[in-house]
Amino acid sequence: MVPDPVTVLSNDLTNSSLLEKYKSMGYTYIRQVHRPYNSILRSPSVGCIVELAAWRDILSYPINSKQARKLINRISYFG
Repeated sequence: MVPDPVTVLSNDLTNSSLLEKYKSMGYTYIRQVHRPYNSILRSPSVGCIVELAAWRDILSYPINSKQARKLINRISYFG
């Protein structure tokens, strides 16, 4: 069974054990999720909001790729 996409903060995925847990659950792709500007400003965080999925979607990267690592390590939403 293919898992539904899940939305998480990229900063949480810097924890390698949590990232490995998602990989073992079948999540193989990652992409940034864009929220309305006002909601981004009201919930400041380190990193950005990402979606993990088991299939390739628009602007998604394989979770083990260089682009995915860059997205996970991002300091700010706009950075």
